[in-house]
Amino acid sequence: MVSIYWTLAGGSAVPADSATLEHTLSAAEQIHLKNLRFPRRRADWLLGRWVAKHLLCAADHRLHEIEMQRVSILRSAQGAPQVWASAENPFPVSLSLSHREGWAACALALAPDLALGIDLETIEPRPRSFVEDFFTPEEQAFLHRLPVTQSAFAVTLIWSLKEAALKALRVGLSWDTRRVNVHLPLALPSDSSWRGAAITVRGIHASWHAWWCVVEQKVLTLAVCTESVPEALIYVPLRHAHPVRQSMGC
Repeated sequence: MVSIYWTLAGGSAVPADSATLEHTLSAAEQIHLKNLRFPRRRADWLLGRWVAKHLLCAADHRLHEIEMQRVSILRSAQGAPQVWASAENPFPVSLSLSHREGWAACALALAPDLALGIDLETIEPRPRSFVEDFFTPEEQAFLHRLPVTQSAFAVTLIWSLKEAALKALRVGLSWDTRRVNVHLPLALPSDSSWRGAAITVRGIHASWHAWWCVVEQKVLTLAVCTESVPEALIYVPLRHAHPVRQSMGC
């Protein structure tokens, strides 16, 4: 059974100067950074690599003796992040990244073939047309049963779980998001505890496991496509030495 390591960083936990973040980049990553035109996109991309490399070094003993500048996290042919510690072959892990408004989240499994996705979204209102265009009829019916005060949170949560599942499949938003159907209970506590969610994907006959929590007015979601339930979710604080095993809430 596989465990999922994850971390989330933003605000005061992140170095204020970009030079500190850039110090961890490989030569290939530095070239990619220079080609990013927009400052916000550059900042998000840079933060994501910094967070991911700290998680990699903390969770995988095989990288303990390797300098972070020798590790590259580049886009695969499918567009998903892929880890390289040498020029010959990709490093055997599954990695997913998400960033939003100065925060970055990363999930890691020491299993290269695991379909794993993480997503981070700010809780904010979205227009009715957004729900009509991207949500399934079942999801829309679920939203109609909720109090209006929970609408923005529920829409954000469903959208984030869809994104996490599509990242796990390494297709992103190239697929119709209505192929992913999210099932949630009517009671939706908005706290930092991990809670389970159910996901089905039209045309994918496989088992899904998904979780969500709320941190800093943002929804954080994880989705895994695998027959067996992952052994544990393990939080790796960037400022501390010891990972923390967490309940998966399901």
